[in-house]
Amino acid sequence: MGDFVPLEVHSVNVSFESEYSKENKYKFIYGEKEDWRISGIGFVICQEEKLVVASGYHIKIFSINSIKDELVKPINLGNFRNEINCFSFRSDGKLIAVATKGGECDIIDIQTRSTLRRLIFEGESLTAITFSKDKSKIIGGTTNGKLIVWDIATGDKLIIKDIHNDIIKSIVSIDYEYNLDNNDIINNNSSIGLPKDTFATCSYDGTIRLWCITKISNSSLNKLSDDKFELESIKEYKHEAPVECLKYVTPGILASAGGTSVKLWNIKDKEENQSPILMNFCNFGRTVTSLDINGDIILAGSLDRNLSFLNIKSFEVLNSFHFLSGIQGVAISKSAKYILIALEDGNWICRQKSVTLSNNLKKQDKYGHSNKSIIRTGTLRYFRRGRNSKPDISHIKINAPKKKITQLDRLLKAYAYGKALDLALNISWLHVLTVLETLSSRGALHIVFKDISKDKLLSILKMLSRSIGRCNPSHYCIIAEAIQHILNESNWQKLFPLNSDISKSITEITDAVKRLIHKVTLEIQQHNILKELDGMIELILSNYNNT
Repeated sequence: MGDFVPLEVHSVNVSFESEYSKENKYKFIYGEKEDWRISGIGFVICQEEKLVVASGYHIKIFSINSIKDELVKPINLGNFRNEINCFSFRSDGKLIAVATKGGECDIIDIQTRSTLRRLIFEGESLTAITFSKDKSKIIGGTTNGKLIVWDIATGDKLIIKDIHNDIIKSIVSIDYEYNLDNNDIINNNSSIGLPKDTFATCSYDGTIRLWCITKISNSSLNKLSDDKFELESIKEYKHEAPVECLKYVTPGILASAGGTSVKLWNIKDKEENQSPILMNFCNFGRTVTSLDINGDIILAGSLDRNLSFLNIKSFEVLNSFHFLSGIQGVAISKSAKYILIALEDGNWICRQKSVTLSNNLKKQDKYGHSNKSIIRTGTLRYFRRGRNSKPDISHIKINAPKKKITQLDRLLKAYAYGKALDLALNISWLHVLTVLETLSSRGALHIVFKDISKDKLLSILKMLSRSIGRCNPSHYCIIAEAIQHILNESNWQKLFPLNSDISKSITEITDAVKRLIHKVTLEIQQHNILKELDGMIELILSNYNNT
């Protein structure tokens, strides 16, 4: 009998993308429903990571208890005279700028919750706000496309200029400086050119524009006169749709969301004949409303109720979540541990990333042994025999076997959406719903129903009429979206050919639709009866409590 010989197992570095894959899901930890429309969400680091939600006339700032994975009772900022439109934090997280519909912008200290300064632009509502790169100015945009630059120290308006033809939706500061003579980007540490505040704006007029604030010194004329500032235009890009959101990704790259696409722009390219568009993510069913950035990952939320994780290096969708309502805003923490989602119906949800298997395997108890419960079933554990009956943890090698995927998953993985739907129709209604939900999250639901055959349409309508009573509210959203794509994408001339069988085709489809309408009517009547029964029970209980 020999001694134990440890097996040398080389650790494999976990890829950055795998942290956002479907295996590493985000679990629900907290959520609320606001009485007002949610005007903004986000994360900020001020001594600790905090979560921020703005709606109506109030802003809630939650602290995150990382030990218990829960949110602490929030701090409320609520002394605003008008409804909040947007907010922005300074880069150090100590100050917050809050813009309202009355044209006011309040600068608030987070620690003391006191208003340091109130900036006012009368006559128009502020729709976008941000701090300048040097932290000394506030840059705001209005509903009519005007740009206002304030000096925080004095409260004076340095610049007022019309820069867009429609509402300004987003303003972002850029950590680069432009050399205007060469129309190129230079590094901050470079000695070329004068220091300038560079930022980008986007609007519903479909344009993205880059600007810089330059200082004109009047010392040569009058040493006692104040310095003046002017706004210089650098570049302009056309998104070809009203732009909802704009984010600064990495040096030289901007991300914009507008229409049903997310585009990446190369803003440091000085060649005019080369397209500035690096990538165009266009697999969204409805308007993309919000973006957020973490490293090479872009979070994109849209009105089709899907939240997507996009990789700007591999240009692929890593993961997606489906919700019961359209997404109005998304945010991800700097540590990528938490994500925040704001929905159209006034609900907001905070989710936390689950601990990965690679992290679980490193956990040990006080005796140095690993927790056996964290080793999942189906793994292989083996070691070289020795004189002792129990091996040490360093002698164990763990191999996770490959997961077996079904034929349906294999078809979805191969992008054979039509064949996947045909297979699901032959299995069960739940499989059909799963396929429809997967296609909706990928933005490919319209592909299946494009040029759909008569037999497949009849199979879907018959199965839907048989199984409509077993659907929950989330299924109703998917079914409504599928029917909408059937009406928009189907080739009705192909479904009803000009021959002798046209009356038969129309009769079959019409009968299937009538049966479906009858089933839906019965379901609505049953829901109404249940509501009346619920009201009667509540009335009986209230009378019983009074007696």
